[in-house]
Amino acid sequence: MKNRMVVLALVGVALLFSGGVGFGDERVVVATEPGGGFQVGPWGWGAAGGQGVQLDQYMMTLTQLNMTPALTLDKEAKQKLQDIQAEWRSAQAKFMEDHKGDFTKVGQEQMEAFKAKDQEKIKAVMKQSQELYAQGPKGDEYLAKAKAVLTPEQTKAVEASLKKAVEDRMAMMEKWRAHEQKEGTEKPGVPEK
Repeated sequence: MKNRMVVLALVGVALLFSGGVGFGDERVVVATEPGGGFQVGPWGWGAAGGQGVQLDQYMMTLTQLNMTPALTLDKEAKQKLQDIQAEWRSAQAKFMEDHKGDFTKVGQEQMEAFKAKDQEKIKAVMKQSQELYAQGPKGDEYLAKAKAVLTPEQTKAVEASLKKAVEDRMAMMEKWRAHEQKEGTEKPGVPEK
């Protein structure tokens, strides 16, 4: 269990900015928690942290709900939401391009810290990475714009769906934890060292 948590922590630190999902995009959220998460994007693996995951989750949920009778967006609302998402992607792309050298440097430092298993260096690089991302576009600003497009009823439907998704994810994690405790860290066919 501890090894899995270390792997997840390493993956989370090593990942870079991503564009997110929604409206026919090929990018997929792999695993997220409110305010942060991991994603696959056009640059490969990426983490938007608090700077986009909530927007991405919101837009993905909105897209999914729009395919059900629970919510129907008119053409104007869809266009406004697509424009907001395009603005977000453009702002992210500009930020990534403007800070390409910084991201490369942080990525190299992360790899060196992981290879050296230097916990202090890993923490320092994590902080450096967080500070770099904090300079980027703010996903919550774009999320507020997206929410402003919706009616109060539509907003309630999206919020309820997001809440259920978090509850389902937490239940799944609890089930996984219980299974791990029951099974232990042993893997079938793999001898203990």
